[in-house]
Amino acid sequence: MILWAPKHIGVGWVAGQGKATSIKEEKGWFRYHTADAETFSEWGWQWAPWNPTFDGTDFAPYSSIDIDLRMSGPKMPPDLLLSLASPGDHHTTPRDSLFKRDKKLSDGKWHRIRVPLKDFADSKTKYDAAHTIQIILGVWNGKGGDFTVDIREICVRK
Repeated sequence: MILWAPKHIGVGWVAGQGKATSIKEEKGWFRYHTADAETFSEWGWQWAPWNPTFDGTDFAPYSSIDIDLRMSGPKMPPDLLLSLASPGDHHTTPRDSLFKRDKKLSDGKWHRIRVPLKDFADSKTKYDAAHTIQIILGVWNGKGGDFTVDIREICVRK
């Protein structure tokens, strides 16, 4: 099931506020760029309202999430983190390192990253896989950053 691709309908991309941060669709894919000083930044695709009465999408029948992305720029972050959210304040999974899944992720080329959904299971979080509404990417720019992340598709697989 495709969760995001060019011209996909949904609530939209959401991002933290940064002085030198932009988030937009460009050239048929989504583009996030930052040149901010030291900061933690998260952004994500929210395809459903952030509302406790909305059921969200049931991820339980799926085995993985796939993301087609590329990273480029003169000042890359030390990692790119992925998490999922269900409705409610702080109902997110633990963050998963995408650099651990593909050590060449910051080489400027397109990569398909597959993350098993079982890797998000954590009894300490309030995340509910049966009610998923958002995919979140994040970076810690410990020394500041100047990079771009392009995403052309996000989907879940059985």
